[in-house]
Amino acid sequence: MRTFKPCMVALSGLPLHGKTEVANHIAQHTNFVVQDVDEFRRKHFPAESGLVLQEVEEIDIMIQSFRFMMESVGYLTERSTPVILPSTFSRRVFKDELLRFMMNHRDIPARIFRLDVHSESVISARLAKRLAEGTASNVKTMERYRWSKTIVEPWPDGVKVTPVFAGGPVETVAKLVLAQLTDLIQQ
Repeated sequence: MRTFKPCMVALSGLPLHGKTEVANHIAQHTNFVVQDVDEFRRKHFPAESGLVLQEVEEIDIMIQSFRFMMESVGYLTERSTPVILPSTFSRRVFKDELLRFMMNHRDIPARIFRLDVHSESVISARLAKRLAEGTASNVKTMERYRWSKTIVEPWPDGVKVTPVFAGGPVETVAKLVLAQLTDLIQQ
């Protein structure tokens, strides 16, 4: 098992791009702890989980969920734990929670990756798997996936985001991410 220094790694990207699977795979083979905004949403807003809500209500719930998640990240990194965050970070207000943390914790190394999948057939297969296994996600159709593309706002200028091809097996994608983190391995 590889051991990493306290740090924060964000895996951003559209739904069905493998963020959670990659984060979980990395956590299984390292000392990273996964902090998933969807888990914070389910914990703090269980009645609204998995539903398509009015946009204003959805955004408000997600901002609060991101705040809860970033508080947890602060707690964990202060205790020398590296953290990995799988989330779309679709809207600027969600990115702002992460960026605020980075500004206030400059002593914690932080990396942002964007997982990219360019094949709708890969997305369709992942969606079928998600539906067969059961999901609390509100992305349950290809139409909803396509809609999710329309709400993604860019990262602010000056924020380094490393693109990673995520159309392959989870193990391969995890290796691509970990290859960018070698300077954070505990000596």
